Amino acid sequence: MSSRAAEAVASATGALSALQSSSIGNGLEALVAPLFRSEALGSSFTEGLRASNKRLAVATYEPRVADFTALAVLGNVNAMEKAIEIGF
Repeated sequence: MSSRAAEAVASATGALSALQSSSIGNGLEALVAPLFRSEALGSSFTEGLRASNKRLAVATYEPRVADFTALAVLGNVNAMEKAIEIGF
């Protein structure tokens, strides 16, 4: 590993340790929702459903004018978020 990569790993490790010991949210659990959201987006992409962040925003806030694909991807994201919420 290059020294630059080692420094980046050390910096990230320190930041994660600080987050874990802080009183912000539940420590590392604060990272779970964004990571699962990314997983839902990635899974949608694998299924051939591709939507930009702009299209997802439109689907979220103006669903009547959103395209079907963006609504389907948003459904996958919402399902993942609901699964996290209920502890699946």
